Amino acid sequence: MVATQPGIDGLLTTAKLIVCCGPGGVGKTTTAAAMALRAADEGLRSLVLTIDPARRLATCLGLDSLGGKPAPIEREGREGEMWATMLDTRGTFDDLVDRLSPDVATAKLIKSSRLYGIFAGSMHGTTEYMALESLYDAYVSGRFDVIVLDTPPLTNALDFFNVPDK
Repeated sequence: MVATQPGIDGLLTTAKLIVCCGPGGVGKTTTAAAMALRAADEGLRSLVLTIDPARRLATCLGLDSLGGKPAPIEREGREGEMWATMLDTRGTFDDLVDRLSPDVATAKLIKSSRLYGIFAGSMHGTTEYMALESLYDAYVSGRFDVIVLDTPPLTNALDFFNVPDK
C-alpha cells in the first residue's frame, strides 16, 4: 500500500502491517516500538509483535516481562491503544491445537503426548511457523489498525519469510 501522506505518519495510517528487519544491532526493536507508539498517538490501535527470541522489546518498553498474548501498554492521558507481545512458540502451538481439535479431550490428549512435546518444542522450523501463526492471528482478529513486526537479525528473519515456501 502506498502512503498518501509523507513520512512515517502516512505509512502508519495506511499500512496494516509494517515489518522492521535488518542486521543485528541497528535499532529494529526500538524503531518497531516507536512506530507502534506513534500509531497509538495518532488514535490507532497498534500492536508491536516481536518474533526475536532475544526479548529486547520488554526492556525497550520499560517492562519486566512480556507474554505471548497481546497486552496493553499503559499510556496515561493519550489517545489510541498500544499493545505489545512477543512470540511464545509453545503457547501458540498449544492454542493452534486447541482451535483445530474437535473437542477439549482430544486437544488435551494431543498436548499430553511425548511426541507433541518434542515436536512443539524443538522441531526445526517450528519457531518460524508459530511466528507466522501469531502474526496471522493478530492480523485477522481485527483488533488492531496496524501491526508492527519486529524481526530477529536478518539471517534469522529470512527463515521466517521463507516459511510459506517450505
